[in-house]
Amino acid sequence: CVGSIPTKIDEEIKRVEDRISHSSLSLNEEKRLLAQIQTLSKSKDQVKEYATRVEKLSDEDAARKALLDKIKALDNKLNAIKEKENEQKKIRDAERSKAEAEMASMSTMFDERNKHYQTIKDLRKDLKDLRTEFKAKEDEYYAAERAFNSYIREEKKRRWEAIQEERRKRDEERKQQQEE
Repeated sequence: CVGSIPTKIDEEIKRVEDRISHSSLSLNEEKRLLAQIQTLSKSKDQVKEYATRVEKLSDEDAARKALLDKIKALDNKLNAIKEKENEQKKIRDAERSKAEAEMASMSTMFDERNKHYQTIKDLRKDLKDLRTEFKAKEDEYYAAERAFNSYIREEKKRRWEAIQEERRKRDEERKQQQEE
């Protein structure tokens, strides 16, 4: 493990420092040990940096694996969607060919409709003429009915006036007979 190496380096530095402080060494030996301590200190920093890089790489590797898993899952979804799309295309093509077949029969129906259109037009004209003729006769009927009703009213009025005149004459005759 890279994480335990700095502690081993610290232990080695401590051991060398203990050796320097507890033993009698020659000057060259002491210089060599001090140089070793400096080298170990520098290597400790490099090992720490290396350990952080390794840790960062392992984190990035885990993230990369997670992203690859997501990409695979999305790729599977995309493939499923493409399959559904292909199925829908097949259905659409079948419906389109069915519609084209219906359109062929529709064109014959359109031709037939156009053929009968003039007949329909003539029948509508005849219907309009019949309605106009009916309206004229109906207006004539209502005019005759109004004239008849007017005649009846005049006749009733004339009879009523005749009855009133007769009544007035009778009343006068009675009055004269009573006066006599």
